[in-house]
Amino acid sequence: ANMTRHAFHFGTAFVSSHWRGDTVSPDDKAQYREKVEKHFNAIVPENDLKWQPMEGDWGPNFAPEKTLQTLREMKNKGYFIRGHLLVWPGFEHTPNKYKSLHDKPE
Repeated sequence: ANMTRHAFHFGTAFVSSHWRGDTVSPDDKAQYREKVEKHFNAIVPENDLKWQPMEGDWGPNFAPEKTLQTLREMKNKGYFIRGHLLVWPGFEHTPNKYKSLHDKPE
């Protein structure tokens, strides 16, 4: 008998920009994809779903459109996807467009 799928999720923190090849060489992209596909059936986007990147504060590698495209691709490949902490405590972790409201409670 050969196991074709696990009864449990084996996951990793997933760097979307590496998967897409935005921030790594083509060889590193291929190796990253090979390792993820070989060892995991679940992913947690490392930073993409946090509030600041979703508002565009972290630059083009974290553009919401790219994040959603990558998550759709992973879902279509059969990956179980979870998010994690989306909002960090403390006003310093607030997106830039809201920082001017810090002392304006109304």
